[in-house]
Amino acid sequence: MKRNLLSILALGLGFTSMAQYNITDITDITLTTSTTREVLAIDIDGDGTNDFTAFALDTTVSTASAKAIGLDILGTNKVVGAVSTFGTGEILNADALNAGVSIDNSLSFVNGSSSSNLFFGGSGLYIYSGFLNDGNFNAVTDKFIGVEFMISGATHYGWIQVSTTADAGSLTIKAYGYNQTAGTAITAGAGVSVNENELANVKAFYANNQLNINGIEGNFNVSVIDLLGKSISNENVNGNTSINLNTINNGIYLVKITKGNAIVTKKVYIK
Repeated sequence: MKRNLLSILALGLGFTSMAQYNITDITDITLTTSTTREVLAIDIDGDGTNDFTAFALDTTVSTASAKAIGLDILGTNKVVGAVSTFGTGEILNADALNAGVSIDNSLSFVNGSSSSNLFFGGSGLYIYSGFLNDGNFNAVTDKFIGVEFMISGATHYGWIQVSTTADAGSLTIKAYGYNQTAGTAITAGAGVSVNENELANVKAFYANNQLNINGIEGNFNVSVIDLLGKSISNENVNGNTSINLNTINNGIYLVKITKGNAIVTKKVYIK
């Protein structure tokens, strides 16, 4: 069930040229490998047509147990990854992207086809399999699958946020999103808190010509972005900090705070 649909452009402030990210944050859904194939349809842009189908399955290949979690790639859609040979067929192996990675045409995308089948059959993407004992998504937390899909004939880039347990035990889908501007990059995890507990107490506010960040320890990155998507400031800092912003124009800005795999975005009014 959808918990929150966040379009970063939709701040209700009268701006008209801010279209950028559309993020769907869902109540976490976990698929568990079993002989009954568990699935979740993913419609990234909400147009009523599914773009990918996440799955978890425990089947048999040549009398051996074959656990796997992955995605069915629908239509001409693609994911960031590589193709590897398995027997007489091929396996599509997704890259496990960290938060903050730029997803665009500089990355290598692969697509499912009749000649690129998973070992248990069907066109799709292999994330991790206990049978092959391989893959980039074995027991990971808050990693991202980079995706490419089409809207009205134009290419758009997006991501799907997932966590997994060991040996293809389960796959949890947490959120997904895309850049509404065709052909334009999106940052993995943009617009959604990847680890809400890690940065739950962070506060960002403007006072005395400075952006103040409180409630955080250790090293982290602070990025200030205007509502047109232009980067205003990007700094690596440590602990509670203040950043001089006395030369920028008054207005509302997005402050993205990144610590490891955790991301939180705050809205700050500078005056």
